Amino acid sequence: PWLRNLASAEEARRALVGHIETVVGRYRGRVHHWVVANEVFAPIPGAIFRSSYWLDQLGPDYVDLAFRTAQKADPDALLVLNDTHLCPDAPFNDTQRRKVLDQLKRFKAAGTPIGALGIQGHLRASDDFDPGKIRAFVHHVGALGLKVLFTEVDVLDRSLPEDIATRDEAVARLACALREFALLGVRTNIPFLLRVLDHPRFRAGDIDTGFVDADPALTEPSPPSAPDGLR
Repeated sequence: PWLRNLASAEEARRALVGHIETVVGRYRGRVHHWVVANEVFAPIPGAIFRSSYWLDQLGPDYVDLAFRTAQKADPDALLVLNDTHLCPDAPFNDTQRRKVLDQLKRFKAAGTPIGALGIQGHLRASDDFDPGKIRAFVHHVGALGLKVLFTEVDVLDRSLPEDIATRDEAVARLACALREFALLGVRTNIPFLLRVLDHPRFRAGDIDTGFVDADPALTEPSPPSAPDGLR
């Protein structure tokens, strides 16, 4: 509540800058990467940026401000823009990939110090995937000089059959492969992932520390999955 009670855009700017300087400065040189901006793009057609307090107060330039502040506070850390709806094969996701790529080009042209794109891995076992589209997207992102991280790796099972054994088998098979890749960087035997994750621009990303849209929290890497996908 205190944040929304700030009286002006300038106070909001000071709050954003001060928070990043405090947190990133405290852990300067000790954190491999920071998720500087999370889910900034609108998940609806016709809109570019997701509605948020920072967008309302500072406009879309808040993203550039956050990255430049983070770079000054920790010049050697990898700075990540993390977003979602980039994996499945559907017209909506095609639009999101184009939107994100177009904005990344604009950020790079403006000198915004983004070092990597995080592609959230909230995957539904029932989703359709086109490995060629994902690889093409990763290729275009890499052509901008950015690394690509596969983040927030999980499997959503809401649309799976009610039968527990069937559901567990589908989730465990995909989750094991995702966790195996994220933690160990090895290839998976699932065709979709095998054809996507072997792209040279992909990097495993399992430890995310963000501070634009959520409270900062340093996290430890999760332990490897057991064969049945459970820890």
